[in-house]
Amino acid sequence: MLVELSVMEQRYQAVLAVVQDGWKVVEVARRTGVSRQTLHGWIARYEAGGLSSLADRSHRPDTCSRDSTINDISPRFGMEDLSSNSQPISKAATSSLTMSSRRRPRR
Repeated sequence: MLVELSVMEQRYQAVLAVVQDGWKVVEVARRTGVSRQTLHGWIARYEAGGLSSLADRSHRPDTCSRDSTINDISPRFGMEDLSSNSQPISKAATSSLTMSSRRRPRR
């Protein structure tokens, strides 16, 4: 009978194969289809927090740096350069400039 295991159960079996059964990390990683670095991460998480720590984790960042100003991001692209224009700059324009200064250049 074929039984489908959850992701957490698969991770747990891989960790146990290394920790309890003495298998080599490289062999278990190959059989599981993950990198050895990933398996080492699972082992560290399991040893630190037990079975529950093998559950999927969020990839969402803890903080957001949107509170920084344009001068913080790029001094040459700051408000003093833009203020030579006699018209005030809208919040939307400032936001667009902030986002464009964070983008990586094209290759």
